[in-house]
Amino acid sequence: MERYRAFDWTIGSAVPLPELRPAAGGGEPDLLLRVEAPGAAAAGAGEWTTLSRDGEGAPWILWRREGEVRTLRFPGLADFLVEGGGRSVRCLPAEGIPPETLRHLFLDTVLPCVLAHRGRLVLHGAAVGAAAGAVAFVGDSGAGKSTLAAAFAARGHPCVGDDALLVEEAGGAVRVVPAYPGLRLWPDSPALPGPPGAAGSPGPVPVAHYSDKLRLGLADAGFSPAEGPLPLRRLLLLPLPGARRAPAVRVDPLPRREALVALVERSFFLDPADPARMEGEFLRMASSPLLGLVRGLSYPLGGEHLGSVIDAVLAEAGA
Repeated sequence: MERYRAFDWTIGSAVPLPELRPAAGGGEPDLLLRVEAPGAAAAGAGEWTTLSRDGEGAPWILWRREGEVRTLRFPGLADFLVEGGGRSVRCLPAEGIPPETLRHLFLDTVLPCVLAHRGRLVLHGAAVGAAAGAVAFVGDSGAGKSTLAAAFAARGHPCVGDDALLVEEAGGAVRVVPAYPGLRLWPDSPALPGPPGAAGSPGPVPVAHYSDKLRLGLADAGFSPAEGPLPLRRLLLLPLPGARRAPAVRVDPLPRREALVALVERSFFLDPADPARMEGEFLRMASSPLLGLVRGLSYPLGGEHLGSVIDAVLAEAGA
Protein backbone atom coordinates (compact mmCIF):
# COMPACT_ATOMS: atom_id res chain seq x y z
CA MET A 1 0.00 0.00 0.00
CA GLU A 2 1.34 3.39 -1.01
CA ARG A 3 1.09 6.51 1.14
CA TYR A 4 0.14 9.95 -0.17
CA ARG A 5 -0.36 13.46 1.20
CA ALA A 6 -3.53 15.54 0.72
CA PHE A 7 -4.39 18.54 2.87
CA ASP A 8 -2.71 17.64 6.18
CA TRP A 9 -3.66 13.97 6.00
CA THR A 10 -1.75 10.87 5.01
CA ILE A 11 -3.81 8.60 2.75
CA GLY A 12 -3.06 4.92 2.35
CA SER A 13 -4.12 3.50 -0.99
CA ALA A 14 -3.54 0.27 -2.91
CA VAL A 15 -4.29 2.10 -6.18
CA PRO A 16 -2.04 4.87 -7.53
CA LEU A 17 -3.02 8.48 -6.78
CA PRO A 18 -0.68 10.37 -9.13
CA GLU A 19 -2.31 13.73 -8.40
CA LEU A 20 -0.92 13.59 -4.85
CA ARG A 21 2.57 13.81 -3.44
CA PRO A 22 4.03 10.70 -1.82
CA ALA A 23 4.01 10.77 1.99
CA ALA A 24 7.10 9.89 3.98
CA GLY A 25 7.24 8.14 7.32
CA GLY A 26 5.36 5.29 8.90
CA GLY A 27 2.44 4.84 11.26
CA GLU A 28 -1.23 4.49 10.50
CA PRO A 29 -2.55 6.72 7.71
CA ASP A 30 -5.34 9.15 8.50
CA LEU A 31 -7.52 7.57 5.82
CA LEU A 32 -7.52 4.29 3.91
CA LEU A 33 -8.85 4.05 0.34
CA ARG A 34 -9.82 0.71 -1.18
CA VAL A 35 -11.11 0.26 -4.71
CA GLU A 36 -13.06 -2.97 -5.29
CA ALA A 37 -13.54 -4.88 -8.53
CA PRO A 38 -15.99 -3.15 -10.91
CA GLY A 39 -19.68 -3.93 -10.98
CA ALA A 40 -20.68 -4.39 -7.32
CA ALA A 41 -23.00 -1.61 -6.15
CA ALA A 42 -23.54 -0.91 -2.46
CA ALA A 43 -25.82 -3.45 -0.78
CA GLY A 44 -28.77 -2.53 1.43
CA ALA A 45 -32.32 -1.39 1.02
CA GLY A 46 -32.28 2.07 2.58
CA GLU A 47 -33.73 5.03 0.76
CA TRP A 48 -31.47 7.41 -1.13
CA THR A 49 -31.45 11.19 -0.63
CA THR A 50 -30.48 13.45 -3.53
CA LEU A 51 -27.71 15.81 -2.42
CA SER A 52 -27.12 17.56 -5.74
CA ARG A 53 -28.20 17.53 -9.38
CA ASP A 54 -26.37 18.05 -12.62
CA GLY A 55 -27.00 20.87 -15.09
CA GLU A 56 -29.90 18.98 -16.64
CA GLY A 57 -31.63 18.30 -13.33
CA ALA A 58 -30.71 14.63 -13.02
CA PRO A 59 -29.42 13.36 -9.64
CA TRP A 60 -25.66 13.79 -9.46
CA ILE A 61 -24.88 12.76 -5.87
CA LEU A 62 -27.11 10.46 -3.82
CA TRP A 63 -26.62 9.77 -0.12
CA ARG A 64 -27.65 6.98 2.21
CA ARG A 65 -26.86 5.99 5.79
CA GLU A 66 -27.12 2.43 7.06
CA GLY A 67 -25.82 1.95 10.58
CA GLU A 68 -22.47 3.69 10.76
CA VAL A 69 -21.82 3.49 7.02
CA ARG A 70 -22.48 6.57 4.90
CA THR A 71 -22.58 6.04 1.14
CA LEU A 72 -22.13 8.64 -1.56
CA ARG A 73 -23.43 7.38 -4.91
CA PHE A 74 -22.54 8.97 -8.23
CA PRO A 75 -25.17 7.27 -10.42
CA GLY A 76 -23.65 5.18 -13.18
CA LEU A 77 -20.11 5.91 -11.96
CA ALA A 78 -19.34 4.62 -8.46
CA ASP A 79 -20.45 4.20 -4.86
CA PHE A 80 -18.14 5.39 -2.07
CA LEU A 81 -18.76 3.82 1.35
CA VAL A 82 -17.38 5.85 4.26
CA GLU A 83 -16.73 3.47 7.15
CA GLY A 84 -15.11 3.43 10.58
CA GLY A 85 -16.21 6.94 11.50
CA GLY A 86 -14.46 8.32 8.43
CA ARG A 87 -11.27 6.29 8.80
CA SER A 88 -11.72 4.33 5.58
CA VAL A 89 -13.40 4.72 2.19
CA ARG A 90 -14.38 1.81 -0.01
CA CYS A 91 -15.00 2.55 -3.69
CA LEU A 92 -17.34 0.32 -5.72
CA PRO A 93 -16.92 1.41 -9.34
CA ALA A 94 -19.36 0.66 -12.14
CA GLU A 95 -18.09 -1.30 -15.13
CA GLY A 96 -15.81 0.57 -17.50
CA ILE A 97 -15.18 3.68 -15.40
CA PRO A 98 -11.63 5.01 -16.00
CA PRO A 99 -9.28 5.34 -13.00
CA GLU A 100 -8.93 9.12 -13.46
CA THR A 101 -12.69 9.53 -13.02
CA LEU A 102 -12.65 7.55 -9.78
CA ARG A 103 -9.70 9.58 -8.50
CA HIS A 104 -11.48 12.82 -9.34
CA LEU A 105 -14.64 11.79 -7.48
CA PHE A 106 -12.60 10.72 -4.46
CA LEU A 107 -10.18 13.68 -4.29
CA ASP A 108 -12.58 16.48 -5.14
CA THR A 109 -15.84 15.40 -3.47
CA VAL A 110 -15.54 12.36 -1.21
CA LEU A 111 -12.33 13.38 0.58
CA PRO A 112 -13.59 16.90 1.48
CA CYS A 113 -16.81 15.35 2.80
CA VAL A 114 -14.84 12.92 4.96
CA LEU A 115 -12.68 15.75 6.30
CA ALA A 116 -15.86 17.63 7.25
CA HIS A 117 -17.32 14.52 8.87
CA ARG A 118 -14.27 14.30 11.09
CA GLY A 119 -14.75 17.83 12.37
CA ARG A 120 -12.90 19.99 9.85
CA LEU A 121 -14.34 23.03 8.08
CA VAL A 122 -14.10 22.57 4.30
CA LEU A 123 -15.56 25.14 1.91
CA HIS A 124 -16.17 25.09 -1.84
CA GLY A 125 -13.29 27.45 -2.49
CA ALA A 126 -9.82 28.03 -3.88
CA ALA A 127 -6.95 29.95 -2.32
CA VAL A 128 -3.60 31.47 -3.22
CA GLY A 129 -0.74 32.87 -1.22
CA ALA A 130 0.14 36.56 -1.02
CA ALA A 131 2.75 38.59 0.82
CA ALA A 132 0.65 38.92 3.98
CA GLY A 133 -1.01 35.52 3.92
CA ALA A 134 -3.66 33.78 1.84
CA VAL A 135 -6.60 35.03 -0.20
CA ALA A 136 -9.51 32.63 -0.74
CA PHE A 137 -12.33 32.58 -3.29
CA VAL A 138 -15.57 30.84 -2.36
CA GLY A 139 -18.45 30.22 -4.70
CA ASP A 140 -20.59 27.71 -6.54
CA SER A 141 -19.38 25.54 -9.40
CA GLY A 142 -18.70 27.72 -12.42
CA ALA A 143 -18.23 30.94 -10.42
CA GLY A 144 -14.58 31.28 -11.47
CA LYS A 145 -12.65 30.09 -8.40
CA SER A 146 -10.12 28.03 -10.33
CA THR A 147 -9.64 30.67 -13.03
CA LEU A 148 -8.78 33.26 -10.37
CA ALA A 149 -6.41 30.86 -8.62
CA ALA A 150 -4.63 30.10 -11.91
CA ALA A 151 -4.38 33.79 -12.79
CA PHE A 152 -2.76 34.52 -9.43
CA ALA A 153 -0.44 31.52 -9.84
CA ALA A 154 0.66 32.84 -13.23
CA ARG A 155 1.72 36.02 -11.43
CA GLY A 156 3.92 34.00 -9.05
CA HIS A 157 1.54 33.50 -6.14
CA PRO A 158 1.64 29.98 -4.66
CA CYS A 159 -1.50 27.91 -5.09
CA VAL A 160 -3.06 26.69 -1.83
CA GLY A 161 -5.93 24.69 -3.29
CA ASP A 162 -8.63 24.40 -5.89
CA ASP A 163 -12.34 23.96 -5.06
CA ALA A 164 -11.96 22.39 -1.61
CA LEU A 165 -10.65 24.83 0.98
CA LEU A 166 -9.66 23.48 4.41
CA VAL A 167 -9.97 26.26 7.01
CA GLU A 168 -8.91 26.05 10.64
CA GLU A 169 -8.61 28.33 13.63
CA ALA A 170 -5.36 28.57 15.54
CA GLY A 171 -4.86 30.92 18.47
CA GLY A 172 -7.82 33.10 17.56
CA ALA A 173 -6.62 33.48 13.96
CA VAL A 174 -7.73 31.72 10.80
CA ARG A 175 -5.48 29.85 8.41
CA VAL A 176 -5.89 27.68 5.32
CA VAL A 177 -4.24 24.31 4.74
CA PRO A 178 -2.85 23.43 1.29
CA ALA A 179 -4.83 20.74 -0.54
CA TYR A 180 -2.78 19.12 -3.31
CA PRO A 181 -0.73 20.56 -6.20
CA GLY A 182 -3.23 20.85 -9.03
CA LEU A 183 -5.89 23.03 -10.64
CA ARG A 184 -8.96 22.17 -12.72
CA LEU A 185 -9.87 24.52 -15.57
CA TRP A 186 -12.25 24.58 -18.51
CA PRO A 187 -10.56 24.44 -21.94
CA ASP A 188 -11.70 28.01 -22.69
CA SER A 189 -10.50 29.41 -19.36
CA PRO A 190 -8.52 32.63 -19.92
CA ALA A 191 -6.10 31.45 -17.23
CA LEU A 192 -5.18 28.15 -18.93
CA PRO A 193 -1.44 28.51 -19.64
CA GLY A 194 -0.60 27.68 -23.24
CA PRO A 195 -1.47 24.65 -25.33
CA PRO A 196 -1.08 21.12 -23.92
CA GLY A 197 2.48 19.98 -24.05
CA ALA A 198 3.96 23.51 -24.26
CA ALA A 199 7.61 23.82 -23.25
CA GLY A 200 7.96 20.03 -23.14
CA SER A 201 5.50 19.58 -20.25
CA PRO A 202 2.79 16.90 -20.25
CA GLY A 203 0.17 19.64 -20.29
CA PRO A 204 -3.36 19.45 -18.91
CA VAL A 205 -5.15 16.09 -18.89
CA PRO A 206 -8.89 15.35 -18.68
CA VAL A 207 -10.30 15.41 -15.16
CA ALA A 208 -12.85 12.69 -15.91
CA HIS A 209 -14.25 10.90 -18.93
CA TYR A 210 -17.63 12.65 -18.63
CA SER A 211 -16.25 16.21 -18.40
CA ASP A 212 -14.37 18.63 -20.67
CA LYS A 213 -12.60 20.09 -17.67
CA LEU A 214 -8.81 19.73 -17.58
CA ARG A 215 -6.51 18.94 -14.67
CA LEU A 216 -3.35 21.02 -14.61
CA GLY A 217 -0.37 19.95 -12.55
CA LEU A 218 1.23 22.99 -10.98
CA ALA A 219 4.74 21.93 -11.92
CA ASP A 220 3.66 21.38 -15.54
CA ALA A 221 2.56 25.00 -15.76
CA GLY A 222 5.52 26.43 -13.86
CA PHE A 223 3.27 27.29 -10.91
CA SER A 224 4.34 26.83 -7.30
CA PRO A 225 2.31 25.16 -4.54
CA ALA A 226 2.02 26.51 -1.01
CA GLU A 227 4.23 24.43 1.26
CA GLY A 228 2.35 24.87 4.53
CA PRO A 229 -0.64 26.50 6.23
CA LEU A 230 -1.03 30.23 5.63
CA PRO A 231 -2.88 32.88 7.64
CA LEU A 232 -6.07 33.88 5.85
CA ARG A 233 -6.28 37.57 5.02
CA ARG A 234 -9.52 37.71 3.02
CA LEU A 235 -12.25 35.32 1.92
CA LEU A 236 -13.96 36.64 -1.20
CA LEU A 237 -17.45 35.45 -2.06
CA LEU A 238 -17.99 35.19 -5.83
CA PRO A 239 -21.31 35.90 -7.57
CA LEU A 240 -23.55 33.04 -8.59
CA PRO A 241 -22.87 31.73 -12.11
CA GLY A 242 -25.03 33.70 -14.54
CA ALA A 243 -25.57 36.58 -12.11
CA ARG A 244 -25.13 40.15 -13.30
CA ARG A 245 -21.55 41.27 -12.81
CA ALA A 246 -20.31 44.70 -11.76
CA PRO A 247 -19.03 46.86 -14.65
CA ALA A 248 -15.78 47.34 -12.72
CA VAL A 249 -14.01 45.39 -10.00
CA ARG A 250 -15.82 45.74 -6.67
CA VAL A 251 -14.86 44.40 -3.24
CA ASP A 252 -17.64 45.04 -0.73
CA PRO A 253 -18.09 44.25 2.97
CA LEU A 254 -20.86 41.77 3.82
CA PRO A 255 -23.09 41.73 6.92
CA ARG A 256 -22.09 38.89 9.23
CA ARG A 257 -25.45 37.18 8.84
CA GLU A 258 -25.20 37.20 5.05
CA ALA A 259 -21.61 35.94 5.22
CA LEU A 260 -22.62 33.16 7.61
CA VAL A 261 -25.43 31.89 5.41
CA ALA A 262 -23.21 32.00 2.32
CA LEU A 263 -20.44 29.97 3.97
CA VAL A 264 -22.81 27.38 5.47
CA GLU A 265 -24.41 26.89 2.05
CA ARG A 266 -20.97 26.34 0.52
CA SER A 267 -19.61 23.93 3.12
CA PHE A 268 -18.97 20.25 2.53
CA PHE A 269 -21.05 17.82 4.62
CA LEU A 270 -21.18 14.03 4.59
CA ASP A 271 -24.30 13.39 6.66
CA PRO A 272 -27.26 15.73 5.99
CA ALA A 273 -29.42 13.58 8.28
CA ASP A 274 -27.40 14.50 11.38
CA PRO A 275 -29.08 17.74 12.59
CA ALA A 276 -26.99 17.92 15.77
CA ARG A 277 -23.78 17.93 13.77
CA MET A 278 -25.16 20.50 11.32
CA GLU A 279 -26.33 22.76 14.14
CA GLY A 280 -22.97 22.48 15.88
CA GLU A 281 -21.17 23.48 12.70
CA PHE A 282 -23.50 26.44 12.24
CA LEU A 283 -22.89 27.67 15.78
CA ARG A 284 -19.16 27.18 15.49
CA MET A 285 -19.01 29.19 12.30
CA ALA A 286 -21.29 31.91 13.73
CA SER A 287 -18.70 32.69 16.40
CA SER A 288 -15.65 32.26 14.17
CA PRO A 289 -13.31 35.15 13.31
CA LEU A 290 -13.61 33.84 9.74
CA LEU A 291 -16.79 35.89 9.23
CA GLY A 292 -14.89 39.13 9.70
CA LEU A 293 -12.69 38.25 6.72
CA VAL A 294 -15.52 37.75 4.21
CA ARG A 295 -16.05 40.26 1.42
CA GLY A 296 -18.11 40.18 -1.75
CA LEU A 297 -16.17 40.25 -5.02
CA SER A 298 -17.68 41.12 -8.39
CA TYR A 299 -15.92 41.93 -11.65
CA PRO A 300 -16.57 41.91 -15.40
CA LEU A 301 -16.12 38.60 -17.17
CA GLY A 302 -13.25 38.18 -19.62
CA GLY A 303 -9.56 37.44 -19.39
CA GLU A 304 -8.66 41.07 -20.06
CA HIS A 305 -10.02 41.98 -16.60
CA LEU A 306 -8.05 39.41 -14.58
CA GLY A 307 -5.09 41.74 -14.02
CA SER A 308 -7.37 44.40 -12.51
CA VAL A 309 -9.03 41.77 -10.31
CA ILE A 310 -5.66 40.61 -8.98
CA ASP A 311 -4.55 44.17 -8.21
CA ALA A 312 -7.83 44.98 -6.42
CA VAL A 313 -7.79 41.79 -4.37
CA LEU A 314 -4.18 42.27 -3.28
CA ALA A 315 -4.89 45.88 -2.29
CA GLU A 316 -7.92 44.76 -0.26
CA ALA A 317 -5.88 42.06 1.47
CA GLY A 318 -3.07 44.47 2.26
CA ALA A 319 -0.62 42.33 0.31
